[in-house]
Amino acid sequence: MLPEKLRILVIDDDPDTRETVRAILEAHGFVVETMEDGIYALSLKEGYDAILLDVQMPVFDGERLIDYWSVTQPELLDRVIMMTAYSRRPRRERSAAFASVEKPFRYDHIVQLVTECVNRPRPAASTDDPESPSG
Repeated sequence: MLPEKLRILVIDDDPDTRETVRAILEAHGFVVETMEDGIYALSLKEGYDAILLDVQMPVFDGERLIDYWSVTQPELLDRVIMMTAYSRRPRRERSAAFASVEKPFRYDHIVQLVTECVNRPRPAASTDDPESPSG
């Protein structure tokens, strides 16, 4: 079990996948929220320790959401685990997302990836110091 409640977001249009992943992660001590499409995650206001993101969704797919976040919220990208039912790797996974996994996946593998993602050191937040000579 994890020492503190870590927050995970699962974005997938398939309700069975969403709820099964939620149940598995909650059984391992994570706090899990779900969304059924990337359109609902365009402007995340809550902080998540990891985001499981389906590549193929009907309205706003995972690759488009990664493209959008790379401009608007790039700090999210190293928290993303892309999930795909296709054998091809998501095009942005190689450089932006923390990892990708093909469906169907083993649930112990998802737990392992999420655990690795939340335990990964994050870069320190940059500070804009108005007193600095370059500011």
